[in-house]
Amino acid sequence: MIYDFETTVDRLKQGSRKWMAMRELRPDVREGVVPFSVADSDIPLMPEIREGLKAYLDEAVLGYTSMTDAQYQAVIDWQAKHHQFPVKKEWILTTCGVVAALHYAVQAFSKAGEGVAILTPVYPPFYRAVTLHDRLLVDIPLKEGRDHHFTIDFDGLEEAIKEYRITLLLFCSPHNPVGRVWTKDELTRLASIAEKYGVIIACDEIHNDLIRSGYTHQVLAQLNDWTKEHVLTFTAPSKTFNIAGLQTSVIIIPNEELRRKFEEQMELNACHGANALGLKAMELAYTQGEAWLEGYLTLVERNIQVLGDFLSKKLPKAYMAQMEGTYLAWVNLEAYVEDLDSLMDRLYDEDIFFTDGSTFGEAGRGFVRVNLSATTEELKKVLDRLANCIS
Repeated sequence: MIYDFETTVDRLKQGSRKWMAMRELRPDVREGVVPFSVADSDIPLMPEIREGLKAYLDEAVLGYTSMTDAQYQAVIDWQAKHHQFPVKKEWILTTCGVVAALHYAVQAFSKAGEGVAILTPVYPPFYRAVTLHDRLLVDIPLKEGRDHHFTIDFDGLEEAIKEYRITLLLFCSPHNPVGRVWTKDELTRLASIAEKYGVIIACDEIHNDLIRSGYTHQVLAQLNDWTKEHVLTFTAPSKTFNIAGLQTSVIIIPNEELRRKFEEQMELNACHGANALGLKAMELAYTQGEAWLEGYLTLVERNIQVLGDFLSKKLPKAYMAQMEGTYLAWVNLEAYVEDLDSLMDRLYDEDIFFTDGSTFGEAGRGFVRVNLSATTEELKKVLDRLANCIS
């Protein structure tokens, strides 16, 4: 089948948060402008999901729904084939999203006033998952090398764990927004520190299928015997297949006691798992989506190259962090901006809608996050506007 990665769907009338936020920021935005902010895509839905849901709706009764054996098997087979992660059926839970799962983990595995660690800059909901529940947010900045390659400050992490008696780490792998695919050696050192101090790790692996050639995603829970018993894996088909609106995430917890505590917290939050359409779409994606994903990764890779070439030729003082995974580019523009506080307004005035790097933490000032899961044609248009805006 030939898949369409060249058509942009105007999602304004579909209630797209990304498109509606663009109009709120700039009501007079020009017709045809596409936002490059929120991490979803404006390309057409994978045909197998669209047609499969149509067929399902011809027969389905949309009552209260649990996972079917076929849906469990779809998750198990995908994790085994793509991530060498042998998952058992009883380890699997579902939630309405990875963000919700972060909140449940904080509630289940820490107490009010206790420290919860995050490695920053990081996806903004990580912050709220800690602070909204009266936990102490312990921010350990990543280290940026001269080659714009971000690494974990292991010494800083260990000192913070000791000082604040941290019992839970919220970890992002692959990392949003800096694009790192953590190596096995890095994860081994991280796990060693966590084991030494008895820290549970809630690991957001939602971008685990979006890996560039030459890199390999290592499931943290699959690393060794200790991680299997002390890591909660949060993943989903939502980024991989662009179905975030169906609010279906997969939570994998091998340790029975941790799984029980997590389920109890789900119950306290009146969460009873994912919805019928989301579960069916997940099954369709994981059983029929390999060819589409291959084309999607080709689109993302082409867009990474286009952005890299643009920066080197048009904005040589700007730079993109070394990108190993996700479709989110972390771009530093501070060399072209005297007043960082004015950066986003300056971009909005030219109909450029990236995500403000400062929303990912103090370390993100001067950065923007650029969503590359767009058509290459639209990417080139926004880059032309960017060159005119700040060059």
